[in-house]
Amino acid sequence: MKDKGQMFKEVLAYLLAVVICLGFFVYVTNAWKQDLKIPYSYSWDSLSSAATMKGFLEKGSYLSNDRIGAPYGANFNDFPASDSLHYGIASVLSIFTHKWEMIMQLIFIVSFPLSVIAAMFVFRYFRQSIIASIIGSVLFAFLPYHFWRGINHLFLACYFTVPFAVLISIEILNGNFFLRFKTKGETYRSVVFLIGCALLGCSGIYYAYFACFFFMLSGFICLLRDKSFKNALSCLVPVILVFVFVTANLLPSIIYKKNFGENPEVAVRSPVESELYGLKIAQIVLPVTGHRISFLSRIKNFYNIFPLVNENDSAALGALGALGFFALLVFLFVKDEEKNETSILLKKLGMLNLGALLFAVVGGFGAVFSLLISPKIRAYNRISIFIAFLALFSCVVIIDKLIQMAKERKFIKSNRVLMPFLLAIMMAGVLDQTTRMSPSEGIKQEYLSDRQFVSGIEKLLPENSMIFQLPYVPYPENPPVNKMGDYEQFRGYLNSRNLRWSYGVIKGRIGDEIYRNTAELPAEKMLEAVVALGYSGIYIDRFGYADNGSALEKRIGNILNESPVVSANKRLSFFDLSAYSGVLLGRNGAAGIERLRKQLIGLEQVNVLWLSRFYPEEKQGNRKWRWCASRGEVQLVNLSGTPKTVTIKACVYSGYAAESELKIEYRGQAERINISSSRRTFSKVLELAPGVNRVVFSSNAPRVVAENDFRNLRFALENFKVSGESGMDNK
Repeated sequence: MKDKGQMFKEVLAYLLAVVICLGFFVYVTNAWKQDLKIPYSYSWDSLSSAATMKGFLEKGSYLSNDRIGAPYGANFNDFPASDSLHYGIASVLSIFTHKWEMIMQLIFIVSFPLSVIAAMFVFRYFRQSIIASIIGSVLFAFLPYHFWRGINHLFLACYFTVPFAVLISIEILNGNFFLRFKTKGETYRSVVFLIGCALLGCSGIYYAYFACFFFMLSGFICLLRDKSFKNALSCLVPVILVFVFVTANLLPSIIYKKNFGENPEVAVRSPVESELYGLKIAQIVLPVTGHRISFLSRIKNFYNIFPLVNENDSAALGALGALGFFALLVFLFVKDEEKNETSILLKKLGMLNLGALLFAVVGGFGAVFSLLISPKIRAYNRISIFIAFLALFSCVVIIDKLIQMAKERKFIKSNRVLMPFLLAIMMAGVLDQTTRMSPSEGIKQEYLSDRQFVSGIEKLLPENSMIFQLPYVPYPENPPVNKMGDYEQFRGYLNSRNLRWSYGVIKGRIGDEIYRNTAELPAEKMLEAVVALGYSGIYIDRFGYADNGSALEKRIGNILNESPVVSANKRLSFFDLSAYSGVLLGRNGAAGIERLRKQLIGLEQVNVLWLSRFYPEEKQGNRKWRWCASRGEVQLVNLSGTPKTVTIKACVYSGYAAESELKIEYRGQAERINISSSRRTFSKVLELAPGVNRVVFSSNAPRVVAENDFRNLRFALENFKVSGESGMDNK
């Protein structure tokens, strides 16, 4: 153990690294120009992250929020994450402020010194010099990946857990991974291992997944190298620990899905996406996009017109990192007769580096895993942050070795002589890895316009009033709608204090069906339905319409006999339905309004939920169909409180002329029909109990082979309808 003098020196080194890091951060980001009350990013994924963060700050949970997806609220268990560590950081920061704009920026800022501390801890754990460790840790904090992810992928930008995955992997290779507490040294190491596994298991699925890959890879290398099952099997301990922490994070979602079934509309992934979002070596070694040197920037811009350039553009390592990356590849093939400590460590880093490369590169083993086991992990390029740490680790080791050699040969007497040179390397590295950044004035104007607009709505309506948002956009993960990007309907919620908003209900659940069906009604019927459901106003994002919403606003304005309130930037409009609600109440009476509400929310009809292995709906003209794997479940939800007799009807077919069997199971009874590629209509009368009624479809039809479609397609149900005693249909 270190004495007090050494500990003091160590603490000063960490403080120096953090101070240097924050100094570079201020310079690189022009931090003095940024108002923390204004979001740094205000579009796409950053809006979804912001909505979840705002909900967490207001409700204390990131799994549900009753202020979005109104009237049902949003439940995020269909789209789970193991990010309790990040929300823990948010909880600490919320001591100082509850504004989501500030919290998200503060988390981003804090991620820089945390990355420095974590990287430096690992470098020092493996006895690298303080000066080399400071250089490597600062460069690790300022990787292009950090800024590319930024606020949009905020939790991916918090990659300070990555060094612990490398630490544990190397200790497995050293045969030193254990959990023993007999001595102070053993206790210290075991605590480090446990903390590392806990951090990795609570910092997102991707980093946990890649960490487990490195652990398994290290165990496999031990088996080949040492022929020792004991050392090889030690890798299972951290894998199990990470799995336990991930499972603990996901437990609410696991229970939710067990009770309500798998939602096939959310997080639909295909094995082909592992190719689209795979790692490309060129992007590792080429300069960062937007490099400060125009010549290098032009080279990267030219490469960026090549195929399959997307978020994998974040993989750039910078010049020093690229040199470290090449060094690790070279060291694998250099025969070292002396087998000194430095070369042994570099070889281990090289093996991990090569394994990561083979796993994540386009067409690599990750694609095989995605094809044969699970496509849920698709963005294999995100392993680049692990490769970056390995590459910078090699730079630290080499710099440290060169310093030792210079001292041994008496080229230098102390580190003071080298200090200016090494600081220059660090400064050049940071500038090479970063681009010119400055807060966008356009974002500020958009944000202030939205805030003023929503504040005006809040003055018109009582607290907790519900707002119906148009156009309807499924959540989460939807392509742009005209000029409106995904998640931009969250702008209303993000700028409100007490209103409830229709956008944000998870697609594939009952609330989404009601939202979509209401939005698709003709204008007059839609207004009646909106009032019957309890909404107090209609919010329109004009960017969601080809004609900027003019036709819709004209129809609504004619019915209400009023003009909308319009935002300062002319993008958003709002109709207050208070007066119209009174007119509708006088025309239909309270009983008529209640009857319409019951029809809309499914009390007088049956809501259909597609679960298990049914795939998302496809359309062509009047045809609507869903393919299914060999077994799928349909839930018929009867909210009436009384039994109901219904008839289900659909056209069913497989992909082949030869006949197969389709089995339909309901309440312990089964009906079998023959199906083929020729469409066949079937109908079945069912007695539905109040609540959820499960109908299971299964078939022995062979899998359909379709080009570039890796889904397990066995049979399809087309134009599925449920007819009830009320004479109303649902589908």
